[in-house]
Amino acid sequence: MGDYRGAAMDRRSKLTLAKVVIALLLVLVLASLSAKRQAPKLLLHAASRGSIPMMRVLVRLGVDPASNAAGAYPLYAAVSHGQHAAAKLLLEAGSPVDSLEPDGATPLMRAAALGDTRAVELLLAHGASTQARMGCGNALDIARANRQDSVARLLEQVIGARPTAPSR
Repeated sequence: MGDYRGAAMDRRSKLTLAKVVIALLLVLVLASLSAKRQAPKLLLHAASRGSIPMMRVLVRLGVDPASNAAGAYPLYAAVSHGQHAAAKLLLEAGSPVDSLEPDGATPLMRAAALGDTRAVELLLAHGASTQARMGCGNALDIARANRQDSVARLLEQVIGARPTAPSR
């Protein structure tokens, strides 16, 4: 009679291997689902840190630069942290230049408040609205209120406008 113990172990080994493969596939699927939920947060974080390689990978993987699923727009985060290259990448990838944060601020308003002339120029070059308003006014009003004179002069030249009264 033949020895069947080896054959039985092969079947058990194959069954164990199949279980391991199924478990690994399940882990990969769950990781993928989690990654899809976390991807906007990753892009937001990468934008605020100016991590261009990470941003490129995320955008190539299909993360929407126009998403505010993380509670804020990546473009606003990039502008808020002076990450000009990140802001440019996001704009070129389709991020809305006039995206509104929960408080009604646009990236241009944030750049104006910070006195970031380079960011203001970048946003204007991509069509940012100088007339968007929030409670304290438009980008020009915000620049003046924050004593960002160089940005205020730039915005005055671009729009030829004077500060407006805050909306009520």
